[in-house]
Amino acid sequence: VATREEEIVLPERLDGVDIQAGLANLNGNRKLYKKILGDVFSRFHDVVPRLQGELAQGGRDEARRLIHTFKGVSGTLGAREAQKLSGQLEEALVDGALERVELLMPVWIPVVERVMTALAGVGTPVMGEEAARQGRVAGDFRPIGRFD
Repeated sequence: VATREEEIVLPERLDGVDIQAGLANLNGNRKLYKKILGDVFSRFHDVVPRLQGELAQGGRDEARRLIHTFKGVSGTLGAREAQKLSGQLEEALVDGALERVELLMPVWIPVVERVMTALAGVGTPVMGEEAARQGRVAGDFRPIGRFD
């Protein structure tokens, strides 16, 4: 049974996210937007420690790729401040300006955390009864059983 587009329920407000801008980026496709909200949380809920880890280990190229991808999905969602700050971080990484990265991180982190907190639980995919019983969250890809 197909769900009518206007029946897709979206939150009225997401802290740090302009829902209308995000919908406009997807030509008003509410179903796709809701799916992307969950997918972004699943893929990037830990983007702050991942980026910090890459930087601590000297993985500037990997850090740049991570922040570039996060910048793009932030823009798609309508998380404009996260997108803008991610772009500034990316530019600093490309330039090798690690002192600028150090100055931007304390500004970027709370913005990202605010967006991730807002996204937690919105549109996350249903993973099945067994995964729910085990307290798994989206993005947790440990096997839950055999497929015989």
